[in-house]
Amino acid sequence: LGPRLLFTWNDETGSSSGQSNELNLQVGGPGFSPLLQATTNERTLTFSSPSFAPNEPVGLWYNTPDGRAVPLTTAFADSDGNLTATLDTTGLPSGSYSIVAYGHWTEFTALTPFTLPTAARAA
Repeated sequence: LGPRLLFTWNDETGSSSGQSNELNLQVGGPGFSPLLQATTNERTLTFSSPSFAPNEPVGLWYNTPDGRAVPLTTAFADSDGNLTATLDTTGLPSGSYSIVAYGHWTEFTALTPFTLPTAARAA
């Protein structure tokens, strides 16, 4: 496949332009799975993903060890489709969690698990 697609449009409300996501495609390999990676610094987790459309609104939430979904915010991918978001884990109980990023335009859903050890909840 080729490079990102560039597009422009004109309608009764005005005109604009944009670009598509970068598509990485493996033929014969596993299916497309949006990527979401996590890094940590003290009690703050940083999540990043290159999987969204340029400037796409992305809904974020995390799933708790007991199965509840806790909404966070709607973030926006940058002009290249990259998303970065942080989660302060202060006060969260230890256990296995996951964070989910849902692209409102592409409908891509990226998920990554993370575990908070007992020491992470101490102030």
